[in-house]
Amino acid sequence: MNRDRERRRWPLVLGVAVAVLALTGAAAAPLALSYRAAIEESFRERSLAYVISFADSASRWLCDDDAETVASAGRFLLVGSAVYVVVTAERATVVDERVDAAIGWNLGGPVEEDRFATEISQERYRGARPLDVRVPLDPYGGGDVRGTVRVGIDRTSIVTRIRVMTVTVVGAGIALDVLVVAVLIFALGRFDLRRADAPMSDRDASTDTLAIGTLRIDRAGKRATLDEREVRLTPKQFALLAFLAADPGRVFSDRELVAAVWTASTYADARDVKQCVYLLRRRLSEAGGEGGAIVVNVPGFGYRLDPPVDRRLTGD
Repeated sequence: MNRDRERRRWPLVLGVAVAVLALTGAAAAPLALSYRAAIEESFRERSLAYVISFADSASRWLCDDDAETVASAGRFLLVGSAVYVVVTAERATVVDERVDAAIGWNLGGPVEEDRFATEISQERYRGARPLDVRVPLDPYGGGDVRGTVRVGIDRTSIVTRIRVMTVTVVGAGIALDVLVVAVLIFALGRFDLRRADAPMSDRDASTDTLAIGTLRIDRAGKRATLDEREVRLTPKQFALLAFLAADPGRVFSDRELVAAVWTASTYADARDVKQCVYLLRRRLSEAGGEGGAIVVNVPGFGYRLDPPVDRRLTGD
């Protein structure tokens, strides 16, 4: 029976473990993707605002024909997170400032388009493609786009943050999976131990009728017969008989019997057990000549129930 339970238990553990893995994976993936998208979107918005602010200043300087100030400001951006700064006006390049690693990159010719953020498709800076932010330049303030400010923003920090977040989410998911499976295995192990230590009457509660030799116990109908003759029992006597009969041959101590039969009493002890056994034997003897002998006292240990012998089979 224990091996059958083991065979039934582990597929259950495996099934629940797979379910937990699937659920945590299903929950973690959208969470990681949404968090990544939020980080990227926030980075793009801040980068765009950063470049727009520079473009506004550059527009005023170019209105004053001060290209040198625009170049100086572009070099100052390189000290921060910019990888390159390219300013074009009237299809001519006014400023082209780059970090050493970006020198030689082919950024294409002058571009005149609406604000748009994309990524350089080939070039990388510190292992990550920079964010290419292009903002229209209006040096005359008339609303007519006359040029473009183009700034490459270093994405190294954002890529590192996303990687750390991904590792954290995956690690947390794995830890949760291990914890849930461990708790499940522990809980099932404790459940099996309780079932192993529980009275047989509890373990076989789904079986309404017990048959031990010529003794029949109908637990649902609260009836007992011996040699096909009904045994008149009080509720306590019936509970004691059913408890012993659920595991015939096993010796139960007084403490086990008190815990199983006198569940609502905090004062019951071995004397109550002894008296109940005595009366139970009398009722069994009234139903069958040697019925009282099936409840056996094992001195120093407790009581057990021996299956009654069918005299018709022995010829007695």
